[in-house]
Amino acid sequence: MNNHESLFSRDFWLLALTNLFVMTGYYSLMVTVGLYSVKKFQAPTSITGLIVGITVIGILISRFSSGYLTHIFSNKQLMVAGTILLIPATLLYQMANSILFLIVVRLIQGISIGLVSTVTNTAVVLLFPKARTGEGIGYFSLSTILATAVGPFAGLLVEQHFNFSSIHRQNY
Repeated sequence: MNNHESLFSRDFWLLALTNLFVMTGYYSLMVTVGLYSVKKFQAPTSITGLIVGITVIGILISRFSSGYLTHIFSNKQLMVAGTILLIPATLLYQMANSILFLIVVRLIQGISIGLVSTVTNTAVVLLFPKARTGEGIGYFSLSTILATAVGPFAGLLVEQHFNFSSIHRQNY
């Protein structure tokens, strides 16, 4: 690839869209799960903070271990594993019937988000010629920036118009 070739390959768009959807889901749940846990479980403020923040701890666990995992598995294998973990973790919100279960679901979701986001961030860098790596990363980063705007907006919009059961599939 020379320096004048397009940065926007099929693989770039697949990675950017994957990152956009994963991070949009993360941010939409981040702004809604606190109130959900208060309404559904009458969780105190300290526990609500744990429920909201445990996902970040899962992401950190995953990010710290993903460097080691990339020496054992390919990016594609890790992406598949992260996605296979993320989908059921997200669906488990439907079965959350206790604070402890919700915390475990959020931790698993954080681990899977961390894995998928680390892999997408690593894989996208390999797509660009060295001379245009910074430019490519800048364009890719827009998927995360867009998710930080769209995710909370979408989560709060769905919550406002459809209630928590639409997001979490639970009636409180």
